[in-house]
Amino acid sequence: MRRQARCVVSCLVLAAATARSADNNTAWVAQAGSANGVVASQAGLAGTADVAQWGDNQATSAYQAGNSDMLLVSQAGALNSVAVVQTANLQSASIEQTGSGNSASVTQSVDAAWADISQVGDGNIASIAQAPSADAASNAANEAAISQLGSTNAAALAQSGAGNAASAVQSGDGNVLNLVQSGTVNVAQVMQATSAAEAFVIQSGQMNQASVTQDGAGDVTHVQQSGTGNQATANAYGANDRIDITQIGNGLQIAVTTTGNNTRASVMQGR
Repeated sequence: MRRQARCVVSCLVLAAATARSADNNTAWVAQAGSANGVVASQAGLAGTADVAQWGDNQATSAYQAGNSDMLLVSQAGALNSVAVVQTANLQSASIEQTGSGNSASVTQSVDAAWADISQVGDGNIASIAQAPSADAASNAANEAAISQLGSTNAAALAQSGAGNAASAVQSGDGNVLNLVQSGTVNVAQVMQATSAAEAFVIQSGQMNQASVTQDGAGDVTHVQQSGTGNQATANAYGANDRIDITQIGNGLQIAVTTTGNNTRASVMQGR
C-alpha cells in the first residue's frame, strides 16, 4: 500500500505529513515563505519523508518508527532547525542546511543506521546520537557524518555499540567538536581546517581508532581511549597548537605531529 502527500506552499505556518501503520509511505513537503513548519510521523516499513524549505523561520520535526525508513531535509534561509528521531533498524537521515541560524539534531536508537548532516553558513549547530535499540539482535554498525563549512560551527557525535564509524569535517571560524564512542571496533575521523578549532574525542572499549587533523589558528586536540589495541593519530599544523592524548589498554599505538607557533604535546600510554 502506498500513500503520498505533497504540499507546495508560499507562506505556510504548519504542514503535517503522517503515515501511521502502512508500508512504503512517501511524503513530500516543499515550503517557501516566512514562518514555515513541518511535522512528520511515519510508522511501517520503508517510509520516506522528503522536506524542502526556503526562507525565514523554517522548522522540521520528524519521527520514524519503521525499518528501512528514510528522511531527507533541505533548508535554505534564515532561522532553520531540524529535529529527527528514528527508532527502527536500517534507517537513514540526511540533512542539508544553507544560511543563517541553522541547527540540526538526529537521534537514532537503531541498528545499521546512517545519519549525515551538512551545514554551510553562519551559526551552525549539529548533533548526532546513535545507540543500538534495546531489543537489538544484530547489534549492527551505525555510521554518522557531519560537515560544517562556515562561521560559528559546533558539533557533537555520540555512538555506542560495535563497529560504529563517525567522521566530521569543519572548515571556517569558531569550530568546536565533541565526539564520544563506547563499545568495540569503533572508528572516529575528525578534520578541522580551521579557525579557532577544538576537538575532543573519547573512546572506550576495544580495538578503537581515532584520527584528528587540525590546520591553523587556535588548535586544541584531546584524545582519550581505554581498552585493547587502540590507535590514535593527531596532527596540528601551526598557530596555537596543543595535543593531549591518553590511552589506557594493551597494544597501543600513537602518532603525534605538531609544527609551528605555540606547539605543545602531551602523551600518556598504559598497558
